Amino acid sequence: MSNVIAAPKTDAAEPSRWLRVYLIVIAIVEGLLGLGKIPLLLAGDAEVPGKGWGGWAVTSELALTLPFALIALFFLVKSDIRRAIPFVAGIGLLGWISMLPSLADFPGKDFFAIYQVFRTMVLPLLMLMAIALCWKNERLTLAGLIAGIPSVLELLGIVIFAIGVAIYGF
Repeated sequence: MSNVIAAPKTDAAEPSRWLRVYLIVIAIVEGLLGLGKIPLLLAGDAEVPGKGWGGWAVTSELALTLPFALIALFFLVKSDIRRAIPFVAGIGLLGWISMLPSLADFPGKDFFAIYQVFRTMVLPLLMLMAIALCWKNERLTLAGLIAGIPSVLELLGIVIFAIGVAIYGF
């Protein structure tokens, strides 16, 4: 009889193929959105990034979204999901950092206020949790799903806006 206890299996060794495809789609879409942010960064308008800490926060998102997406895409093409997930989560954290200066005029008690609370307090913790799971090399599928939440919510907002414009016009 052996006294060896088998370690529980985790999905860190072999994340599923659909997770890689999911993250590749997110990295490509975020890369395209980041490419659209570059002209805002290079326009030379003093009003767009703003002044002080808020300007720095917005400038950091404008400048780093595209490189983070490209690095994530590079690691995903190499099938290194563990190193790609923190960059996808980093894009979500960049969005959070750029949103912080606008929290001074917090909205009322409607759906958008609930979404702002979720986006302000819950999403950054989820992104940090995804990064920590990658660092520990545990539950990479869960970490990848969590890291993609801000991008999926942003894309969902764009689709809902487009549907509203298609139905009601501008």
